[in-house]
Amino acid sequence: MKKFNYAPRDITKAINIGIVGMGQIGASLARALRYGNPDINIIGVDKDESVLEYAFTEGIIQLGNANMKILRGTTVVFVAAPQAETAALINEVYSVVKHDAVITDTAGLKEPILSALPVGIRYVGGHPFAGSVAAGILQSKRHLFEGAYYVLTSDRAKGGDTAEVAELVRHAGAIPVEMTAAAHDAVIGGITQTPALAAFAVYAGVDGASGGVERFMAADFLKKAALGSIDAASFAKGLTDNGKYTVAALDDLILRLGQARKLIIDSDADGLRVFIAEAAAHVGTDAGAAKPKFGTDSLTVDAPSAPGALNRITGILAKRKINIKTVSIAPVREGAIGALKLEFDSEDDCELARALLKKKKVRVC
Repeated sequence: MKKFNYAPRDITKAINIGIVGMGQIGASLARALRYGNPDINIIGVDKDESVLEYAFTEGIIQLGNANMKILRGTTVVFVAAPQAETAALINEVYSVVKHDAVITDTAGLKEPILSALPVGIRYVGGHPFAGSVAAGILQSKRHLFEGAYYVLTSDRAKGGDTAEVAELVRHAGAIPVEMTAAAHDAVIGGITQTPALAAFAVYAGVDGASGGVERFMAADFLKKAALGSIDAASFAKGLTDNGKYTVAALDDLILRLGQARKLIIDSDADGLRVFIAEAAAHVGTDAGAAKPKFGTDSLTVDAPSAPGALNRITGILAKRKINIKTVSIAPVREGAIGALKLEFDSEDDCELARALLKKKKVRVC
């Protein structure tokens, strides 16, 4: 393999941010942090020199090397690696930067990492609620973190280190939420690992000889299960690492399912109504931060499930140079594209878009 050789590109004398691991998360962070802020230099580290070469050629990083020593002089280092590799990499980074830099990470569990860190390290735990099963630098996007919650745990943080990392997270477009490592891991056990286990159990119980009943299962439910793409070994390791929280969440789920089962057996429709209403009351609650929501600068339009439907809608607006800030899909039935939510830069743009689309017989909801 050709050795990756670099000459520093567009280096400034301001802030040096290190990123270890130039996969989807790491490279997306690099893109987002550098965007609109040329005073930030991104120093990339990855064991794959072809990845570093691509990152450098595309302007994602300004310096790159497989050797951690390149991180000397950085002020903050993000370790964006799989859970199983994160603690060891953090310790390796610490051996180079010592107390000169804050070290943070993007791993999904925090307590297992805390227990493996040296005394005195400037560490702020991090976990962006973003990303997808698609991996690698080619899947990186500057907008990946926009509007996403990004948990920061400050159990081992020093002074203003958490605030420093939070400011970078905001610059990437995410919403920082501070909590303890224990609280974070309990949340993961409750809202990620336990629902996934429930999905696995339901799908495993589907009778394959019953005429392909799988096709009728809720598309969103199957998406959460992600049976076709999950790394079973990594997920299993996460379950055991986070066992005390996941087991507690499972016990609570089993208790509540038992309550629902009894209500059904007793034909207690009123009790079931209350059971469902109490659960529904929790839908839409947030983690204490003001997450962006659709308002007067957004609208929803019908999007028939047909080739070219999306292109027609965006093309109408592009001709008038109206920028669509974000697009999200709002299904009207499970597994079908029914509507698009379009968010614009301003209320004026939104109203102009509404008028144009109506004129072209596009149904605006």
